[in-house]
Amino acid sequence: NAQLANVLKAGASNIELATGEYNLNSGLVFAANNITITGASRENSVVKMDKQIRAKDGVTVLTLKNLTTNVPTDLSYTESTFAWIHYLKEFNMVNCNSNGRIRVNSHKVTIDGCTFDVTTSNGFDGYAIYYYGPSGSNVKVSNSTFNTVGKAIVMYNEGSPVLNLDVEKCTFVSSNTTDKA
Repeated sequence: NAQLANVLKAGASNIELATGEYNLNSGLVFAANNITITGASRENSVVKMDKQIRAKDGVTVLTLKNLTTNVPTDLSYTESTFAWIHYLKEFNMVNCNSNGRIRVNSHKVTIDGCTFDVTTSNGFDGYAIYYYGPSGSNVKVSNSTFNTVGKAIVMYNEGSPVLNLDVEKCTFVSSNTTDKA
């Protein structure tokens, strides 16, 4: 974890994580504007996200590839402690597993080839992807599998923003009868 923090602070833009567990949260400094974090093993390079991930507002592009994200449930609902990817220009998640929900507030989101496992239907924790974005946001989700308790993707914002969602070639599996998509 100390090495990850140091390379991000030093401005590294391409980081490969060895097998192991890492923390990715608000305590880290993102010095580069375009950061790709790639795991050595989709199943065994694990990133725990239990706080806000926030970089330069509307500037930073963060890509997670070939790793697993773990997001705890029942975190308090405040900006800094809610475990979300916040105010980035772009967030990409490619060939990843996610244990728990991903909450994103970015101008552009691309999720491809991922598997989401969500074991609760409670509140925000129940969605695999909870998207809260600015006007003109674009979200594309493809080739992914959603194993949930009745909720998969929600896009939300106050006012009348335009939020564009494109979902293709995905599988949705609910462990419970639901009235939600």
